[in-house]
Amino acid sequence: MTEKEKILLKKVKESDKDAFQQLFSDFHDALFRFVIYRVQDSDLAEDITQETFLRVWKNRESLIPEKSFFSLIARISTNLCYDHFRHVEVRNRHEDQIPRVWEISL
Repeated sequence: MTEKEKILLKKVKESDKDAFQQLFSDFHDALFRFVIYRVQDSDLAEDITQETFLRVWKNRESLIPEKSFFSLIARISTNLCYDHFRHVEVRNRHEDQIPRVWEISL
């Protein structure tokens, strides 16, 4: 962790939007690559990347400036990937049980 990262995290914790924008700029591309490797879909990877940063902002008061920011966003995005795959699995498992509109109308 760099001193710059630590300073930015302290400022974000105090609701500094410019510091958050700087963290976003510094880490977006690396996080996107991290996520796309897992989901293999660029649109989904961008959605998860955006949601990760949104969650960081929403929970900024609990940031610990002494801890690696990339480790934090990697964990959040990994959990979001797991959530996505669980949702897909449940949907696929129950898809056969959902009656089709054309079947109901017959």
